Amino acid sequence: MPAGPKLDQRLPNENGLKLNVLAIDTSFEACSAAVVAGQDGGERAARTYEVLSKGHAERIMSMVRSVVGEAGLGFTQIDRIAVTVGPGSFTGVRIGMAAAKGLALATSKELVGQTSLAVMAARYRREHPQCEELEPLAVVVDARRGEVYMQQFAGGSDSGTGPVICSPDDAALVLPHGSLVVGSGAHLVAAAAMTHGRGLQVDCGELQPDAYDLAILARTMPAHDRPVAPLYLRAPDAKAQVGKAVTRAC
Repeated sequence: MPAGPKLDQRLPNENGLKLNVLAIDTSFEACSAAVVAGQDGGERAARTYEVLSKGHAERIMSMVRSVVGEAGLGFTQIDRIAVTVGPGSFTGVRIGMAAAKGLALATSKELVGQTSLAVMAARYRREHPQCEELEPLAVVVDARRGEVYMQQFAGGSDSGTGPVICSPDDAALVLPHGSLVVGSGAHLVAAAAMTHGRGLQVDCGELQPDAYDLAILARTMPAHDRPVAPLYLRAPDAKAQVGKAVTRAC
C-alpha cells in the first residue's frame, strides 16, 4: 500500500558522522527513497516506501524529490547517494541505478552501492530487535527456476559473505546449524534442510529492501574505489538471436 513521506524524530548519531545521505531502492517489488540528514546531537530521516507491481521508473524521482524536501534539504546539501545494486529484477536494478547515477552526475556527489540482501538484513534486524545479535542470519530470496539468492551475515554485523545464486538444497547444506533464515525463499531452504536433518530457524514473513535502512548503512560505508555497477547473478532472459541479422540496405 502506498505510504507518503514520513519525517522521523531525531535518531542517535552513534558514529558522530554528519553525512546527509539520499538512498534509492527499486530492486524488487518495493520502491523506496529515504534521506538521513546529519544534525548536531543526532540525525533526522525522511522516507517513503511503496510496493508496486509496475511503474517504478515513473515513481522513483517523485519519491526522491519528496524525501529531500521533507528533510528540509536541497540536492546540493546531499553528501552521498546510495543505491541497491542487486540482486533483484533486471528492470528494477537498472531503474534504481539509472536514477542514482543520474543524480550523482548532476550534483557531483559520491555514489555508493550495497546489495539488496544486505539492506534486507538490516531491515530485519531493525524490525526485530529481539533477534539475538550473535545469531547467524541468512537472507534468502526466491529467484524462481528452482534457485534462490542468498547472502549470509555474522551475528550483529552488516557485512557478510558475498551474495550467491544456488539451489535451495545447496543453501541448506552450506548454512551453519541454527542459522536464522529470512526472506521469500526461506520456506524453500527450510524444506530442503528437513530432508538433510539440518536445524535452521525460519521466518517466512514478507521482507523487501527499504531505502531507509540503506541510508543508515551508507553513513559508514567506505567510498568505492571503482564505479558502482549492477550486480547480476543470472544472465538476462533476453538473448540476441543467432543468424537472424537483418541485411542492411546499401
